[in-house]
Formats: sequence, structure tokens, C-alpha cells
Amino acid sequence: MSRKTSDENPPESVPEYEDRLAAADAAIKRGLAAGATEVEFFIRARHVHELSLDGDLIDVRDLSESGAGVRLRKDGRIGTASAQDLTRLDALVDEALSNTRSGRAVPEGVAQSFPAPARLSSAPATTRPPPNFELSRLEDILAAAHDVFASIPSISYHEMSARWVERDMTIVNNHGLSVRDRQPSHKVAFQVRASRGTTHRTASDSWVADAPPPAAAGRDIIAGAVQRALDALAVETESMTHERIVMAPGPASQVVGMIAPNLAAKPRGAAATRLSDRLGESVMSASVSLHNDATASHALLRRHFDDEGMRARAVPLIEHGVLRQLTYDHATAAQHGVGATGTSTRDGLSGAISSVPRALTMAAGDHALDELLEALDDGVFVTEPMLGSFTANATTGAFSLSLPFAFRVRGGRIVHALPPTTVGGNAYDVLTKVEAIGRDKQAYAPAYMPALLVGGVTCAS
Repeated sequence: MSRKTSDENPPESVPEYEDRLAAADAAIKRGLAAGATEVEFFIRARHVHELSLDGDLIDVRDLSESGAGVRLRKDGRIGTASAQDLTRLDALVDEALSNTRSGRAVPEGVAQSFPAPARLSSAPATTRPPPNFELSRLEDILAAAHDVFASIPSISYHEMSARWVERDMTIVNNHGLSVRDRQPSHKVAFQVRASRGTTHRTASDSWVADAPPPAAAGRDIIAGAVQRALDALAVETESMTHERIVMAPGPASQVVGMIAPNLAAKPRGAAATRLSDRLGESVMSASVSLHNDATASHALLRRHFDDEGMRARAVPLIEHGVLRQLTYDHATAAQHGVGATGTSTRDGLSGAISSVPRALTMAAGDHALDELLEALDDGVFVTEPMLGSFTANATTGAFSLSLPFAFRVRGGRIVHALPPTTVGGNAYDVLTKVEAIGRDKQAYAPAYMPALLVGGVTCAS
């Protein structure tokens, strides 16, 4: 294999942290002098090392990008603005001041000030490794994958990427709040397609962690996807309907993701959801416990602080099927008379803030995958994320999705891959019919999940 370094997107020149902080402080003073009562900057910088495997070529990219958003309050209205240029924060303040003329009014009962530093403590910044710090280890995994693919004639296409990302978040406001959070993460992702004549089947997998995968683990997940793609070429046509299935961590995470928006508290006066009025009640199977923790090493969006500068922490949400807590941002917490949960994210650099949990974790069970399939006996094993999850109804939980990868199970054993199959149901009902939980977990947005044996679905082909 050969190796090249791309210069299509050269790294941006991102101002150093101290320079960003000084510019933000100056811009905040500019806003206060112009009549604003609250001014806050949200600044993001990202540095990426990426390798991709395309045929016999490993392509190496190194890039940096950044952006800033400001939100302020003046005369009871909110103004926002954002830009990619971190050297003109004063211009952003002027734009946000202008936007307050058409900005939304601050809702009654919402905290009239942004988070104050007394409630926060800064986490130590991580140290950025030098370029190519562990990329040789990732290159070894890509090279091993290439050798596997090249040895199997029916593998007609493959692509792989290995990425190291460092996210650097800074929040500064007029209360003296100054929070910085730097977090590195690794992701190895790949897709493989097996072909026989005009029949094609594709499988994918990924590794997400705060360190690159060991070489053996990298080879194992690659080999697993290759084997699934090859197995799927032996598709048998079969009409069947089942109400019990085993979901691998990926599709199980999607089902949990369908209810995640309703685990966040809504502003007072908003319409009730299926969970908002059920604190202390049983809402899922007794075997289900669910919490949110963005500080965990397996979190896809790992961080010490949320997008309002509140310290991230583990938040228990469901305990043995009982709803114990919802998540709150600074505004909804003030309305409900509770504390913010450190789960806030922003829609872009200066967009709306939401407390929807995005680092969910379900407690593992004590069953190996083979035991889940044995308990299923006769049904369907869904191995890959389902297609069209964005069409699920977040209010009611109803979904009808396509399965790119599913296997027929008879007598507790996988017998063959299935042709295109659909699965429908209601996420809330499915989570009340969890019969067994696996012990091995994987991270798929938005959750770190085990496999599940569930009922309450209609799976047909």
C-alpha cells in the first residue's frame, strides 16, 4: 500500500486559548457598554487527524476548525450571532445587539441571568499529542483490513477511516464564568460490501473510545463485519411475521434514542409528554436501568462540562423501570425549581439550548448473546442499525423501519440472513417488554447499550 498526505483542507490558524479568552472578555465589555445586561460567548475549536483507506492508498488528513457564538440579553430580549472567525468577536457582539430588536422575549419564570461561576469548577485540560502520535497503530489496523479484503474475491468494495479528534470548548460570560474543556476521542469506522452477480450486501461497524483499539480488537470487528456480509449473500426468501426479536446494541440504542427527547424536562406550559408527568412511576421493564453520563470513557460526546458550562455528571433517569429524574437546562431548571443536570447542548454555535440526554447508558444484564438467541428460540436477530429512525414519532414513540441486516433464528441458532425486512412498533411499549439484557455493551449514538431480547414489535419480510 502507498500513503499520501492531503492538503485540500490545510489546518486553520486557531488563536491560542489565552488569546481567545482575552478577545471574549473585551467583546463582553463592549456588549455591556452598549446596554446588554447579559453577554456570553461559546467558542469551539476542533483538531482532527484522519486516515482513510481507499483501495491500496492510505490518505492522511490533518485539519483544524473553529467557530464562536454569542448570546446576550438587552431590554428583555435575546440576541444571538455566530461566525467561524475567532478574531472578530467584537463584530459578533454588534450583530447580536442588532438582532435583539427581533429576538425572542425572555420567558416568564426563566432565570434572568446566565450560569454563574460559583456553581462551577474547571476541569484540567488534556494535552494535545503531536501529529501522528498513534496513527501508526491505526495504520496497522487499516493495513490488516486491506489484506483481509484482498484475499476474498466476493468482497467488491470496502472503505475504512480512522480518526482522532480533540474538541476544545470555551464558555465565557459577564459573571466571570470561564470554563474550558478539552477532550480527545478516537473512532475507527468501516464498511464492507460483498457481491455475487447482481446481489450486494453491506455491513459496517465502528470503535469509539478515548484510545485507539488494540490491534487484536480492530481485527476482530473487521472480521466480524466481513463475515456478516458474506453470510448475507446466502439469503433465503421467506415470508414470516414475528413479535419477539433480539436487537444488537446498535438498533437497541436507536430505540432508546426515540424516547430520549421526552427524558428532558419541558418548559412550564408546554404540552405534557408520555414521561413528563410520571416521575416515580414504572415506565419500563423492571430489568431496565438507564442513566446519562457524558464524562464516561465510552461516551460518544465525552466532556466535563455541558454547553452552558455546567459540570457534566452521571444522572440516574430510570432505575429498575421506574422514572426517577428528568434532565434540565439552566432555564427549565429555574422554571421547575430544581438544579440543572449538566446535559445541555446547543443547536449550533448560537442556537437554542436543549437538555435532551445524549450520553445514555443502559445497565448490562448477565446474558451472553448466545443465551439471548437461545431464549428467543424462534424469531429474528437484528444486527445493524435500522434505516429511517429519524422518521420515528418522538411524541408517541411509533416507528416503522427497514432492516438492512437481520438473521432468521430457529431453535436458538442463526440459520440464514433475511431479505429486506421491516420492523414496526412503539419504543415505549418495546421498553416495557424487555425480556432479557445482554452483558456486553457497545457505543452507538446516543447510547452505550447491551443487546436486548424484546417483544412488542412486528417484524415481517
